[in-house]
Amino acid sequence: MKKYSFLIILVGVVSAGLWMLSAYVPRFFRWHNSGVEIGEQKEKINMLFVGDMMFDRSVSVYARKKGVDVLFGKSLDLFEGRDIVAGNLEGTITKNRSIAEKDHSILHFTFDPLYAGLLKSLHFSLVSLANNHASDFYEHGYIETVDYLMSGDIIAFGSPRNDKNIVKTVRVKGQNICFVGYHDLYTYDPEPAYDAVSSSKGDCSYIVVYPHWGEEYEVIQSRRQVELAHRFIDAGADLVIGAHPHVVQPLEIYKGKAIFYSLGNFMFDQYFSFETTHGLAVSAVLSEDSVQFEVIPTSVVGMELTKGEGEARKKILKALVNNDSLPESIRKSVLESGKFETGIKLGAEVGR
Repeated sequence: MKKYSFLIILVGVVSAGLWMLSAYVPRFFRWHNSGVEIGEQKEKINMLFVGDMMFDRSVSVYARKKGVDVLFGKSLDLFEGRDIVAGNLEGTITKNRSIAEKDHSILHFTFDPLYAGLLKSLHFSLVSLANNHASDFYEHGYIETVDYLMSGDIIAFGSPRNDKNIVKTVRVKGQNICFVGYHDLYTYDPEPAYDAVSSSKGDCSYIVVYPHWGEEYEVIQSRRQVELAHRFIDAGADLVIGAHPHVVQPLEIYKGKAIFYSLGNFMFDQYFSFETTHGLAVSAVLSEDSVQFEVIPTSVVGMELTKGEGEARKKILKALVNNDSLPESIRKSVLESGKFETGIKLGAEVGR
């Protein structure tokens, strides 16, 4: 009887041991397989891109009267759930007093340091300084701007003369998302930017180029914009987000990758036309299989950002798809839902 009891106990112990081993072994190999389980999907990365932002002149006067939070208070949901938020900062952040408030013909912009805090509260990750206004208060103004942004954990990339901070990287969910700034108004040599894109391919999962280019208030991109954009894609860029024209320009799909020639104004006081008071924000959700885009029309009438609705929304989306080369399926999807998808795959994980 004791012999049978011993055997029963032995069988129970062995069974329990095998059960524990079966639970542990798969996890062991999963944990030791370069950190990624075979068949495991990379996490999606949710990014938001916006256009030109200026917080001087009439914007600063209004914000002082009403409080800075009123500028984006009606559209806070736009920023929620984003892993990366990026835009084009048209000016400097310094302790200098504004000279543009008193004389609007003086196009030298500086913003109170509190705007670095505002951008941080909106979850901005990066801003482009590859534009003409980033040098409005000369080199010391550029440096001061970078410092104030850094104090809010915001990365500045690009410079007015394309000679510093050309490439910056944000690491999100195991991926390196790289941003390249290029300014085409002061220096007309894009080779350093092309080289920056090309040399970044091995270290970056996804490369976004933010060029400051084109002609102000022109609703169609120039030939030079097209040539530059195509060269950026050919060099290895995955997405191009244009700035400077202050109006929405058409979307192009080149070699399966999206080019937004201009998103228009996101926060500005140019109230002289529909085109300068209505812009776009672009949501891009990156996954292994695709990039899912959503274009979100915006309005800055009255110096308070809101989402474009009704006829205004339709008008903005029509401006975006005003390109004969755009695939009909994408044109239709944008007009119906504001969404479209490209088949670009998120690059392999790097920098382990």
